[in-house]
Amino acid sequence: KKKKKKKKKQSVEYSDASKKPKPEATLEMPKDTAGFPLTPEEQLKREVSWCVEQLELGLRRQQSSQKQVNEALHTLKTLRSEKAPLVKKRQTMRAMFGDYRKKMEEERQQQLKLMQTASKSARVVAVMSSTKAKFS
Repeated sequence: KKKKKKKKKQSVEYSDASKKPKPEATLEMPKDTAGFPLTPEEQLKREVSWCVEQLELGLRRQQSSQKQVNEALHTLKTLRSEKAPLVKKRQTMRAMFGDYRKKMEEERQQQLKLMQTASKSARVVAVMSSTKAKFS
């Protein structure tokens, strides 16, 4: 008979600093353009529309293989379907885009920076009162 040896768990000592749980990156509640929190249904619609937009852009821009095109079309069909369950839509979006919520937020931040840059570089020109009278 062979005797099985029990494996001992090795205890690892941590310093006090590492015992504290690290604060996880918390995503704040998504908000609409007026700054009000979105309902879960509104958030889902926004996520689905973003994923649909990304798929459509990818189909227009890239030279994709037939398999990739078919997969994208199948995904579009699933996301646009009224009958497809919520879980299937989220699963499909996760499979196609990975962490799509993070990507949405990164895109939003990038657009915000572009708008801020554009607003800083825009200049305001005063219009003379005689010019105003001509166009009134």
